[in-house]
Amino acid sequence: MSPKLRAALALAVGMGSAVTAPAGDLEPITTLQYRLEFARQELEAARAATAQATEALQAARQRVAEAERALDRARREAQDAETRLERARAAERQASGRLEEAERRLGEAWQAREAATTRH
Repeated sequence: MSPKLRAALALAVGMGSAVTAPAGDLEPITTLQYRLEFARQELEAARAATAQATEALQAARQRVAEAERALDRARREAQDAETRLERARAAERQASGRLEEAERRLGEAWQAREAATTRH
């Protein structure tokens, strides 16, 4: 196997100088430079992912806040509707009572009229 191929395989596998340099030698500068560049790229990608996740989190928090405001608004509207319903039911009961009273009085008036016409 050629030394270049061994070096490329060692870099790919992550063994670095264990294959390219004899024991006790320092890692070659180019290997360290590649590792440094790779670490910089990893950091850049991680920062980009962090920024994207931060934006997604902010957007999600904004949607939650909007949903909470909408829920509060819906609760107030439901409470208002319930109050209106209670008032409408009370008005219906009063109107029903007045109708019954009017029907009773009309019946009494008809009876009084019939009684007056039969006496004459």
